[in-house]
Amino acid sequence: MSEWLLGFVAVYLLGRVFFYDVQIVLSGKSVQQKALLKRALWGILLVLFAPDLPEFLFGYFWYLLLLLADSFLKSKKPARNRWYYALHWLLLLFVWFLILPWFGRFAFRPFNPLNYSHLCRIQDLQTLLLIFDGFLVTQKEGTIWIRLVLQRLRALPRQENRRRDRQEYELGRVIGLLERTFLYFLIIWNQIGAIAVLIALKSLARFKELEDRTFAEYFLIGSLLSILAATIPAVVVRLVK
Repeated sequence: MSEWLLGFVAVYLLGRVFFYDVQIVLSGKSVQQKALLKRALWGILLVLFAPDLPEFLFGYFWYLLLLLADSFLKSKKPARNRWYYALHWLLLLFVWFLILPWFGRFAFRPFNPLNYSHLCRIQDLQTLLLIFDGFLVTQKEGTIWIRLVLQRLRALPRQENRRRDRQEYELGRVIGLLERTFLYFLIIWNQIGAIAVLIALKSLARFKELEDRTFAEYFLIGSLLSILAATIPAVVVRLVK
């Protein structure tokens, strides 16, 4: 897989990490115009990976189309947003695997004036981009996927103390991001034994709270989903590279 295709996904997903509000898909929140503009400008970084100007313009067009799709394909009903989110990912995969490679078959370039990848001293840029893309999937995309499943299973925080529960929910999100980061790179580096230690430490920190059956179920479901969200991209990356 070329640096252009891997770079396209990296730029797109990194823009979502920085500027995309997960509540757009989780609760149908309106898109902020500033965030939309920032993501549109962020897409100009595609020029660092595009082989030439025509391919950059073509890729940027599809980047903007994907941006509009994941910003406005939404509903105020959470159940529908699961399908819109899946549709957005199908569109991303369609652009990544079919549209961009098809356009790249045409010979536009006797030289590559906008391709700066040759300046990089790293031996295997494609492998690094592939690992980076997989890591990005585990972060915000992993958070969205986990919360959509929790919504579907009605395993969200209790409402007796809304403020406390929401604080725990947000803290759990940060813990989940760190957990998936460690899990992802441990699998990439083939350090499988260390994963058990990581999971044990997380369980130990919540040991007393696990006496509450409702919390224990939420904790177990969330933890398993978080492990899956890190394991699946890591295994795919290892198989591809």
